Amino acid sequence: MDRCCVGIVHENEGVDVIESNLTTSPLPRLSVPVVVLSHGNHTMFMSMKMEPGITNDVVEQMETQWAAGQAALAELSATSVHRILPDAGHDIAHDKPDVVAKAILAVLHESRGDADAGLRSLDDTV
Repeated sequence: MDRCCVGIVHENEGVDVIESNLTTSPLPRLSVPVVVLSHGNHTMFMSMKMEPGITNDVVEQMETQWAAGQAALAELSATSVHRILPDAGHDIAHDKPDVVAKAILAVLHESRGDADAGLRSLDDTV
């Protein structure tokens, strides 16, 4: 087995430890503006059904956990916006580049003290 494959195997062997550390560590509060854009097209985990043991219920559970993580991410900053994009899938930057660009600009404006052009400028559909 070449070195690359050996590295991948070793990385995969450590996933449980990494996951445990991430899920048990307290999340830091952020002092920067945050925009979380979440997919609303719930097909992100559908390809997982090709794996043995992955059923519709498991996929639904994955979506629920993903959504909870996205909501928790938005809560890390007192200055945050969380938007769910109904027509966006896993690759939001590809599906909705205009929305991503608008969100980036809003974060920049917010961080420079321009609240009107900042997060407040993002409507509910962004």
